[in-house]
Amino acid sequence: MYSTIDKDRNGEITKEEFATGLRSNLHLWITEEDLIKVFDSLDVGETIDIYEFKDIMAGFSNKYNHAAKDDNYIVTKSQFLNACVDICGAVERRDLALGMKYFVQNAGGNAVGAE
Repeated sequence: MYSTIDKDRNGEITKEEFATGLRSNLHLWITEEDLIKVFDSLDVGETIDIYEFKDIMAGFSNKYNHAAKDDNYIVTKSQFLNACVDICGAVERRDLALGMKYFVQNAGGNAVGAE
């Protein structure tokens, strides 16, 4: 993974390479700006060499493995689908409310075709 993130192959990963590489290689849903903040919080200087990278990835792996076993971080398929339905319902209600507002403002609240 290190060699795919070290785009210029100079043996060191910059914060930009770190953010772009992790996001694209791991398909993370985290912005590059937030990954740069993660890099800055690592207290490694301006670049990371391969040994620091291995240590960092081991730390992430340990933290992830611990979190994956914690019930507070587990979401069942049912919970996930229910959350999606709730979000879709909220979006539909918002769109309906915006449509009603537009209708009231532009049609004076009168039914279309009413005389």
